[in-house]
Amino acid sequence: MDDAIHHLELNRHSAGLRIDFSGAFGSADQDAVALQQMAKFDVVNNSWGYTYSFSDNFLEPIFARNQSAIQNAVQNGRVRLGTVVVFAGGNGRVEGDSANYHNHINSRFVIAVAALNHLGKHTYYSAPGANLLVSAFGGDLEDGIVTADRLGAPGYNLANNPYAPSDYTDNFGGTSAAAPMVSGVAALILNANPNLGYRDVQEILAYSARRTDAKNASWLINGANNWNGGGLHSSSDYGFGMVDAEAAVRLAETWSTQRSFANEERISVSRSLNQPIPDGTGSLRSSVTVNNPLELDFVEVELELSHPIIGELEIVLKSPSGTESVLVSQPSNDNSIFHPLLGPLYELKPRFTFSSSQFWSETSTGTWSLIVRDRSKGNSGTLKNWSLRLYGDKSSDDDTYIYTNEFAKLLSNPTRRTLSDAAGNDMFNAAAITSDIVLNLVPGTGSLLFGSLLTIEDGTIIENAVTGDGNDVIQGNDLRNDLNGGRGNDTVNGAAGPDRINGSRGDDVANGGAGNDTVIGGAGNDRLTGGQDADRFLFSATCCLTKPAFRAY
Repeated sequence: MDDAIHHLELNRHSAGLRIDFSGAFGSADQDAVALQQMAKFDVVNNSWGYTYSFSDNFLEPIFARNQSAIQNAVQNGRVRLGTVVVFAGGNGRVEGDSANYHNHINSRFVIAVAALNHLGKHTYYSAPGANLLVSAFGGDLEDGIVTADRLGAPGYNLANNPYAPSDYTDNFGGTSAAAPMVSGVAALILNANPNLGYRDVQEILAYSARRTDAKNASWLINGANNWNGGGLHSSSDYGFGMVDAEAAVRLAETWSTQRSFANEERISVSRSLNQPIPDGTGSLRSSVTVNNPLELDFVEVELELSHPIIGELEIVLKSPSGTESVLVSQPSNDNSIFHPLLGPLYELKPRFTFSSSQFWSETSTGTWSLIVRDRSKGNSGTLKNWSLRLYGDKSSDDDTYIYTNEFAKLLSNPTRRTLSDAAGNDMFNAAAITSDIVLNLVPGTGSLLFGSLLTIEDGTIIENAVTGDGNDVIQGNDLRNDLNGGRGNDTVNGAAGPDRINGSRGDDVANGGAGNDTVIGGAGNDRLTGGQDADRFLFSATCCLTKPAFRAY
């Protein structure tokens, strides 16, 4: 994390910028100059960061340019679709540090990455945080990451072993190793669909990540309803889980939205309190009510409090749906470290902004509560004021329901077995599922995912569907359907209504049924049937879900 070089990496071209961190506390000026270059790239990997909790505070003038540079990248990079910015989550777990105690890492504009060992568990050093988005392999005491090595003594191998190979090493590690893996997956996502906004890439990574270390107590299920029949899983140790390149690319190929900085919706509510924090017992709770409906991405809390030992505090944000996200969990209480410019470290001075990704796809409306607990007696403090900032998209009746390979693992909750939707033009997206499925969009009928029954509730209309890599069967309903078999040898049947039937890749059987249909074979040896009424047939040996392209600057 604290290397003197951080790299800016593009999916097909790469470049690096050198920053001199040899000063007493690094150089925020050099940071800002380097970060300003990010808008020139598609994907940027940042395997660097600051050591001390709360030291890189964007509310301090010394770091204000850094915040502006990161925002400039997502606002203007990739012709205003936004540069995808990835940051290593930090290696300070043992010292009580958190990814959420650093504004470079907890910015809503970035993808914060935790590190896993070969068992899929967080490494001993990987910093936790409610802001983490995903995790990837980073190496631990018993393993390391194989990568290219610098030649000579500066390399990992020859610095310690003159007989080791000189051009690669198997001893690389840290969240600095995990972050580039996610950057690579982000590049694959953009290669599959270059029209995505940076917020689409964040959401695709969240929806496609897999739960790892399932017995870890930090896992929670949030109040969303559009992922595998219910809420998304997330963890302060893992974000939404282990990055899954195949699932992410499949979702990217079928993703139809374009979420950028320009169309991000924002809500802000503030409270001025000046209330004491109960010393060592009970809690201080402050609530705000939000009436405007958003489908959430990131949530930020900016607060100002005074307390002599921040390491005694726990700060939790609770959403209207009941999800509790821990923003501060008794960080290091060593206030003895003093910096000549920034003052005492490990101190919320003057204010600090925390963030959480754990409310992803929940609705904003209702009562939000900030809960502050002092876990140790002897020192008193005051919560002066706080602001809640919500970011996401306008709520819409047009919903997309994502199903992945994890569906079968979540059925201990029986509500996930029923899909219910009241209105809108909706999509069933199972592009990330690799096994054979049977999907019946007729209301009140059953479908089979991994041999498990899924029922589309009577009265629920799902107009559109796409499936994944398996040999799938899709049956449409009597409305206007857009049905896509994805990969595999699929059977796709329309019904009444003017449907668009696409076998896509594989040797497919596509049947339009009644209505004036468009029937597309795609790649493979296909059998197309129009059915009743006036139909249109399209043939293409190279048909694909999207048309990959590459943009260079």
